Amino acid sequence: MFRHCSLICLLISSWVACLAEERIVTIDIARVLNESHLVHSRPEAAQLHEAITTVNAQIKRFNDEITRLRSEMELYDEADDKYAEIDSAIKVKSLELRLYSQRQQERLGQMETTLFRDGFIRGRQMLAAYAQAQGFDMVLLLSPRDPVSGSMREFSAELATHVVLYVRDGMDITEAFIAHVNEALPLPEGRAQPPASAPRRPAPESAPAIELDAP
Repeated sequence: MFRHCSLICLLISSWVACLAEERIVTIDIARVLNESHLVHSRPEAAQLHEAITTVNAQIKRFNDEITRLRSEMELYDEADDKYAEIDSAIKVKSLELRLYSQRQQERLGQMETTLFRDGFIRGRQMLAAYAQAQGFDMVLLLSPRDPVSGSMREFSAELATHVVLYVRDGMDITEAFIAHVNEALPLPEGRAQPPASAPRRPAPESAPAIELDAP
């Protein structure tokens, strides 16, 4: 019995010693994608920027026309045939605006997804090479932000990304890897440094101007 206990203790001691020798670090991959040049140096980022600018301009033209029609409609009484004609034109234009917004939301969403997916694949390859060069044995996904979901399904999906719940100071390599990526992938001339957030697409139920935060 004592021999078995001694063997178990030896195995545990060996496992702990091996674990202590491993170099384990963490990284916030969302920050890397949004704040580094990983995504924003790609030609597709400029294409997405141009597409969002074009959609913004078209939505503004829709809104300007609707505003003009409403101003014109105020010149007539509700019983006037012209009032009803303009009111009908406003409804048609509003419907066109909503349909346009919905179509562009889908199109821009596909462009954004492809851009960030390809950026993630390239980032994972760069991270593997970086980790090997630095002598890291394992890089864990860090999600330091608390869940902000509004439904249980969203909360469950968000919770699945919280692989690391605690890490001591000095183990996170996010800042160092962002600097490494930015040095390896300089932005094209004239491209602005990306802000720390992702682009937002138009809402399906309304048609506000699309706010471009990145790329």
